[in-house]
Parts: sequence; C-alpha cells; structure tokens
Amino acid sequence: MGLSHLAAITKFEFVVGQGGRLSVHIDGKDISSKLTRSEVEEEVALVSKVARVREKMVSEQRRVAKKGKLVMAGRDIGTVVLPWADLKVFMVASVEARAMRRYRELLERGRKADYDVILAELERRDDNDIHRAISPLKAAADAVTIDTEKLSLEQVVGRIYSLAVRLRAGDAPSGPLE
Repeated sequence: MGLSHLAAITKFEFVVGQGGRLSVHIDGKDISSKLTRSEVEEEVALVSKVARVREKMVSEQRRVAKKGKLVMAGRDIGTVVLPWADLKVFMVASVEARAMRRYRELLERGRKADYDVILAELERRDDNDIHRAISPLKAAADAVTIDTEKLSLEQVVGRIYSLAVRLRAGDAPSGPLE
C-alpha cells in the first residue's frame, strides 16, 4: 500500500487536550508520545516528500488553526501551512548546537544517545528539507528570525512572548531579532 493511499484512508487529526496542548491521533489513537522516537524521526524526510501526505497534513493543521489562536511549530508553517499567520518566527542555530540540545534531551529522558549519530541525522534532514521540491525549508519573507544558538529555552520563549505582546499592541515586528 502506497503512502498516498494510506494518507487518504487514515483518519488523522490534531486534538486539543488539557492546557490547550495538541495531541496527534491516528484512527482515533493518540500517538503523540511516539513521534519523537528516533525511528520515526529517521523516516520523516522520506514521508515528507510525498505530496498527498503533505496535503493531508497541511489540511489538518489549517483546520486546527481555524479554531482559534495557537502556537504551531514546524519547518513549513510560516511559508505553506499558515502563510497568513499574524506572527511568524523562524529560529536558527548551528546544526552542532541543535544536535547537542537533542542529545541532552534524549539523555534526560533516560534514552540512549550518540551525539555523532544525532548530528549526522540532523545534517541529513536539513539537507533533505532545504532541497525538497514540496514545501522546502525556508523563512517566510515576513518572519522574525531568532538566533537561538546561545539562548536557553526560557530566553527563546521570552523573546517570542515579547513579539506577541508587541503585535497585540499594534507594533508589528519583522526581520531579525537581536
């Protein structure tokens, strides 16, 4: 069975849960906790190249977005999924910094991790995402870029929150953020 056919017959939805957090359901089953498994992340680049799968994902993401204000993360949210979003943030950091974050995150979860393997996987995924024909990875023209290289999670969240407050006050932020 091809991925396009599977995408067409599978009931896929984002469900709003406690605290407004979204969970991913496939045929009624919550599979959210499985999405960060290494075997899933290894196949993301291959699956994301399939047009019908991407169309289904974009359709569902847009459906959820129409329900109200939300924060959505992804490599094509600002350019493809929600190009009309009020605030678009494009975060950048070296592949080495992102690999180290992922390495530490896995260790904190009690999982085995190999920094060199993670680095190679991120480099491969970046290359695939940047060069894919459908929804390539790039910043939206009106996105605010935040270099997260030397920032903590709390600092990144603080900067995004400040942008949202500015936007709500009528001061539309754009461009790089220092």
